[in-house]
Amino acid sequence: MPLLHKSLIALALAGILALPLLRLDADASAPATEAPPAIVSVAPAVRTDFAPRHWAPGSIISRRDARVASELEGRVQQVAEVGQHVRAGQALAVLDDTALRLRERESEAELARIQAQLDLAVRQEQRYAQLAAQQNIARSQYEQLRAERDMLAQDQARARAQLAQIRHQRTQMVVRAPFDGIVAERHTQQGEYLVTGASVARLVDTAAPEVRVRAPVELARHLGQGTTVRVRSADGERDYPVSALVPVGDEASRQLELRVVLDDLQAPVGTAVDVGLPSAEARSVVAVPRDAVILRREGDFVLRVDPAGKAERLAVKTGAAVDDLVEVSGDVRAGDRLIVRGELGHTFTNALVDIPPSLRFYAGGDRSVRGYGYREIGPRIETDRGLYSVGAKNVVVASAEYERYFTPTWGAAAFLDVGDAFDGGFDRLRRGVGVGVRWKSPVGPLRIDIGHGLDDPDARFTLHLNLGADL
Repeated sequence: MPLLHKSLIALALAGILALPLLRLDADASAPATEAPPAIVSVAPAVRTDFAPRHWAPGSIISRRDARVASELEGRVQQVAEVGQHVRAGQALAVLDDTALRLRERESEAELARIQAQLDLAVRQEQRYAQLAAQQNIARSQYEQLRAERDMLAQDQARARAQLAQIRHQRTQMVVRAPFDGIVAERHTQQGEYLVTGASVARLVDTAAPEVRVRAPVELARHLGQGTTVRVRSADGERDYPVSALVPVGDEASRQLELRVVLDDLQAPVGTAVDVGLPSAEARSVVAVPRDAVILRREGDFVLRVDPAGKAERLAVKTGAAVDDLVEVSGDVRAGDRLIVRGELGHTFTNALVDIPPSLRFYAGGDRSVRGYGYREIGPRIETDRGLYSVGAKNVVVASAEYERYFTPTWGAAAFLDVGDAFDGGFDRLRRGVGVGVRWKSPVGPLRIDIGHGLDDPDARFTLHLNLGADL
């Protein structure tokens, strides 16, 4: 709770935000007190280059991920443990080399025998050379002796090669790591018999991460080696260049593969990420913050602050969305100040009973002051079925919320809502605090909040559910 308390204090310091909405009663004849000016949060419309992105799921892999195999067969005497860090050249497994050691001794003995015969043949050749020079023996005998000496030299070379091969095989009875890494899997156990080419262990270099992602083949014209893409992980979003593109699409999925090297992102191999790939050429547009767009069935609009400080409604058409900005077309120009959050309403009439309930103001509930029931805040009357909300002439609602995503799809939030619906003079704002869970589901963002009212001693915890885009 102390952590939540500090978070809520920080959020409250962000200020009370409100959005002025005026509703007029054409039949109203009695004057009413003018509502105070609203305290709102504004943000400018900007002209920026928009490059819409196609978000595709990807995974962090290692550029060096190998199933290290044995060149020879033998019984396993030692094998590295799973999770063990090994250096390049360090032993992953040791096989029994008894048979090779015996063959090595046999080869050494054979080499020594050939060497002795060769030494004898060399001495005889020298004596025969003297006798041949004195013509005491036939020349053919001397040449035959030289041929026997040459054959022994070839036997010696072959024996040396066999000995070197046996010694090399003995070194291969120790299966060594080809690079620095971690033993992720062990494919054999001590005492088992390993055949030639069988995998000993899976070795992964966690210091060489990259993202593997598959993209629709129609995006190939916007992609290439060096193209900047955005990688979204639990640590946030960062831009990286494409390190490799395989311009060969799969016939079944119609997708091609990209690789993105991550030089400064430390995350476990296998971590799921989202990769934003450019899906169209960049174009210059007028964009506004998401919270500045008000979605209505009759048409979307924004509220622009004019030089006199008053809000005017401008109809817009929304386009692509990138990060927290939404493309709009209409009378909005770059530099216009737009209201982005809050709610404040006032009805200029003294005959509230003449206003349909749908046009009255209410407070409390999912999209109002969380921590209170639906329309719980404001004037209510006693009926046979309990308290009934009759609505009010005025409403003031503001909200401060902090969201943080810990994975590409899951996050948490803490919020402070304040507001009231009232008829006469302003009384006091009801406060609600709470925490929530955020999930970017396949059908849209899902927000699950648990709130508690601070100004009602009997207030219970309330559950609030919202599904859909929150522009």
